[in-house]
Amino acid sequence: MTKTRTTVLAGAVWMTALLSSGAFAYVMHRPPTVQPPKTTAALQLVRVEPVAPPAVEPQPQHFVLPTIEIVSHIARPVAPQLRTAAPPPPVEPKARELHCRPFKPLEQGTGGVQVCD
Repeated sequence: MTKTRTTVLAGAVWMTALLSSGAFAYVMHRPPTVQPPKTTAALQLVRVEPVAPPAVEPQPQHFVLPTIEIVSHIARPVAPQLRTAAPPPPVEPKARELHCRPFKPLEQGTGGVQVCD
């Protein structure tokens, strides 16, 4: 893109942003309009007498649980776990025993890689 096209595009984006923020501010700050009802027949006021809530007997705030007895048997003793020796750590081959190919350059970047068997 050329510099002129970039400038025109940026100006259009900024102008759109300013216009949309102006429209938003106009909509948010204008006074609300309430339209009066078309007919007065639609508004019929009915007086309703308040209804008393039904009488409820007070409930106790606690309850009593019956006494219970838990009976169980003694579990059999568990046989101790036999300890086994940990496996020996793996032995790393010595550098003299490795068969390595020569270094070859990487396809991307700098450096090289060597593959050993």
